[in-house]
Amino acid sequence: MKSLKFIWPLGLFGFLVTAPEAHATDPSIYLTEAAGSVCQPRAGLGSANYTNFGRIQNEHTTQQLQMDCPVPFMVDRSYGDPLHVYVNLTGNGSNISCTAFVEKLTALPSSPDFFSAFASTSAVGATQLSMSLNVFEGLSDGVLHVFCTLPAKTASGAAEVRGFTVLD
Repeated sequence: MKSLKFIWPLGLFGFLVTAPEAHATDPSIYLTEAAGSVCQPRAGLGSANYTNFGRIQNEHTTQQLQMDCPVPFMVDRSYGDPLHVYVNLTGNGSNISCTAFVEKLTALPSSPDFFSAFASTSAVGATQLSMSLNVFEGLSDGVLHVFCTLPAKTASGAAEVRGFTVLD
């Protein structure tokens, strides 16, 4: 019985040493999620309020709030692969608009300096904006930005960005 006590741990060690190597793929390459609290208000517009649930909302009753929400940008592995951006919002019946863009490395005279997409809604309550950008490996770099404009607070409440997701 004593010999089994010593052989069993050696057998387990041998199995662990000879087990195939695990290859994990970093999920951040394919998915990035962020709370609305990463968004920063642009100077002089609206009145940003950060809630304790990671949201940013416009508390001003007459001015719109413009904000910049930066997220890490992933260079696509294949040429012309779309990048999908989903912005989770709470609307108050007035127009909310968002534009997602990534800077181009090569600015040809016939093309814009950014890959961009736009979406808007005037929904009340929880909703989602969806945008797709065709980005190109080797031609884009830096940070993906989502610029959103939240309307002034109404009787339905304050419009807010709850968070966003980027799928590559």
